[in-house]
Amino acid sequence: MKGFRLFSLVLVLLPFANVWCDSVDSLRQDLDRIFSKEGFEQSIWGVHVESVSRNEVVYAQNNRTLLTPASNQKLLVAAAILDALGPDFQFQTELLAGGPIENGVLRGPLIVRGGGDPSIGGRFHGGDRLSIFKQWSRALKEKGIRQIDGDIIGDDNLFDDIPYGKGWQWDDLPYWFAAAISALSFNDNCLDLIIRPGKSVNTPAVCITAPPTDYIEIINQTQTVSQRPKQRDEMKEMLYRRCNDGRTVIVEGPVLLNQERFQDYVTVPNPTLFTVTVLTDVLRKEGIDVTGTPVDMDDLEKPIPAETLKSLFVHNSPPLSDLLTVLLQRSQNLYAEMFLKYLGRKKIGEGSTEAGARAVGAYLKRLGIPEKEYDIADGSGLSREDLVTPSALCALLKGIAQGKNAEVFRNCLPVAGESGTLRGRMGDGPTAGRVWAKTGKINGVRALSGYIESREKEFFVFSFIVNNSQTAGRSPANLQDEACKRIAAFSR
Repeated sequence: MKGFRLFSLVLVLLPFANVWCDSVDSLRQDLDRIFSKEGFEQSIWGVHVESVSRNEVVYAQNNRTLLTPASNQKLLVAAAILDALGPDFQFQTELLAGGPIENGVLRGPLIVRGGGDPSIGGRFHGGDRLSIFKQWSRALKEKGIRQIDGDIIGDDNLFDDIPYGKGWQWDDLPYWFAAAISALSFNDNCLDLIIRPGKSVNTPAVCITAPPTDYIEIINQTQTVSQRPKQRDEMKEMLYRRCNDGRTVIVEGPVLLNQERFQDYVTVPNPTLFTVTVLTDVLRKEGIDVTGTPVDMDDLEKPIPAETLKSLFVHNSPPLSDLLTVLLQRSQNLYAEMFLKYLGRKKIGEGSTEAGARAVGAYLKRLGIPEKEYDIADGSGLSREDLVTPSALCALLKGIAQGKNAEVFRNCLPVAGESGTLRGRMGDGPTAGRVWAKTGKINGVRALSGYIESREKEFFVFSFIVNNSQTAGRSPANLQDEACKRIAAFSR
């Protein structure tokens, strides 16, 4: 009878066994199993999982090994600039008159002084790339200006003139994720390409640029095809080659005959000159006569005396919190690079990547993160010279979670199954809506770092980074998702 009662008690408690018997040891065993699965024998996993609620490291594997973080590098820059400037900060672009205004004529150049705003374009204006330039045209008319008897000059001197990050690969440079860096930027420093198939097989696809401009010459070598070429995995993968003159781009690749039109992007050289070139076109179309030409201030033979300049108006960017959402959810590299240089200017007095890295380093030091646990080569993670430990990333995330900007920062991150680069991941089960994390991906690298709230409301920081991953079958992202689901389901 006694044995029967014990057996009955076991049956009653069995449905709750997964809750009742869960422990940190069982969590560690499951994570060990996940991160030791076959297919990654030549790879290295770095993993750190820590309970913020209990101030307890619950799992670690190579957590103090320096690894290439890919776009997890953006977490460092985002946290540092949010701490330095606050969520409501706005970047400013100033328009100045280089001469007197007489009878509706500006007798001199119009200067556009870049303030490090990465958002000039259509992203925050319903997709209208030229909306801001049209606003500026109206503002100039309100100042009584109907003609500019001079050049349109772009001033990008807030930053240095180094357009690319340290260690960037040359064959990446035509693609949007390697856009040139400038304190005066427009349309993510890219020209949009709208591509659709030709009328029949073997004819070139139709390639239209937006905004329309002659700043870049496109040589269209695409081909309309009836079926997917076997050597290509993705039809949207177009190839871009920049000619030696920098302003001629060859576009090549197959486009399916029955394919919907799609949009891609090609970077532009000298974003400052690109910005004022398109602005000049808009001013003329909006009824302001411009007698001069677009010019990069660095190309002037003589500097313009400061005392001759008069401010006309200032354009403000959206608040920093909105820009950080673009940075972290869309993984926009240009934003990261511009933020890093702005930090250098703000904190060190020099608008360079190196100065920005020192500014980020000072912030990390305040969080107790030692210099030996990171190396900052750029802001975006495109450089393979970036290095960071999973432990350092979790210390960063933990420091943010315990600071004044915790909620703002978390709201900027992709959410599992809901937004950004996690929209299509972990959308069911215990992780749905309860993982906030930054993804990272370059060849051989997959990273995921962020926050997890378990079903028992325990709050974790985590970092999963794999380097030297060359698996053709098993996806590192699947293992990362599996680990997140195990942590989200954890209770004790």
